[in-house]
Amino acid sequence: MFVYLNLTISSNHPDISEVFALPHVLLVLTFEESTVTSTSPSAVPSLLTFHRRLRPTLILDDSCHVPDSVLTANLPHLSQPIALKKTRSLAQTLVLSASGMKTPEESSQYVRNLTNHMIANLVELSNRSDLKCVAEQPDIILLVSCLLERLRGAANATEPRTQRAIYEMGCSLLNPLLMFMEVYKHESSVVYLLLRFVVDWVDGQIIYLEAPETAIVVGFCMRLLQLYSSHNIGMISLSISSSLRCEADTERYKDLRAVLQLLASLCSKDLVDFSSEPIEAHGTNICEVVYTGLHIVTPLISLDLLKYPKLCHDYFSLLSHMLEVYPEMITQLNGEALVRIIKTLDFGLCQDADVVDLCLRAIKGLASFHYKQRSAGEVGLGHHASGYKDHTGNFQEGILSQFLRSLLQFLLFQDYSTDLIGSAADALLPLILCEQSLYQA
Repeated sequence: MFVYLNLTISSNHPDISEVFALPHVLLVLTFEESTVTSTSPSAVPSLLTFHRRLRPTLILDDSCHVPDSVLTANLPHLSQPIALKKTRSLAQTLVLSASGMKTPEESSQYVRNLTNHMIANLVELSNRSDLKCVAEQPDIILLVSCLLERLRGAANATEPRTQRAIYEMGCSLLNPLLMFMEVYKHESSVVYLLLRFVVDWVDGQIIYLEAPETAIVVGFCMRLLQLYSSHNIGMISLSISSSLRCEADTERYKDLRAVLQLLASLCSKDLVDFSSEPIEAHGTNICEVVYTGLHIVTPLISLDLLKYPKLCHDYFSLLSHMLEVYPEMITQLNGEALVRIIKTLDFGLCQDADVVDLCLRAIKGLASFHYKQRSAGEVGLGHHASGYKDHTGNFQEGILSQFLRSLLQFLLFQDYSTDLIGSAADALLPLILCEQSLYQA
């Protein structure tokens, strides 16, 4: 059985045969037209057969067998002509090719053969006694960056046939990744690559994991987030962030976006779960973990940073999901964290239609939860809804009263898309039911 894949690459790389490890897989490589000018491209090794009817296309001869380890061989040489993104795409293609093998066992073994050398390199490096001394060397940074990108490509290729092998790949790296987060805390590019690998690995694995495995992954994610927060990675002062004017500057905050996406991936476990028993049986509660993660990350995100669309959308997507699905967890937040969430929701009501819709859904979730709980004789949101005195002794209005004022202000005095009318009505009704005296005043 053969798998037909298509990968666009440049044929000016003189040793392209070194980077392919595809036993029993038919791979079609589409080369840039400008580099293929004849039926015998000089830069193409002999194991590639030029297809006259499909040019500029070259077909890997199905009779050849290239060792699995070539992807990790001669790392400095391979990392220079191939950009990190292409390296990731290559690794993803190689792992996807495993789906064409006859049995799941063969597919898993192929993935292990492909990734074991990369894992061994990272584990060996993390165990070095002089890691802190050598970590800042350019060649070591390049090595770590390339390996993380390749492993990220493998993680992106997760499918049911290869899921187990890729899970084992990630588990082998849990402690090394924490070591690298500590060592490279001031190297933002490495921090981002590390976070992106974790995000993509968790996203591909979480729905398949049994309860004990989920507990391992969740525990690792929490340690990673705590390390991230303790070093204030991603913390930008208001004076700096307010001076940024260009969308391109949001690249400085890619790590924060990655953290939000990691929390969103953990949330998906509650929506789609193929495990045989509930994760709560092993003492793991996804909503508590995600709220803890939000508590860690929220102080790093200022209102100025939320002016950047990508970060803004990721943040409100996660916040909306949590307040819709787990509104009761907000009662466990301290006053400072609650104030930050209220301020961000007020801020979100002034953004584009997508963000406003997310905020309205979040407000609806909170108000509906409180009304249903009070109707059943429970406390609902408690003092968060009724008002409370802060640490200075000043009385703070309840959050539902604040949201009712903000929403009426929005509906009566601001321009907004008619697409938001339904979401606004859904949020307004439970707010009115909870705060009838304020509404009638």
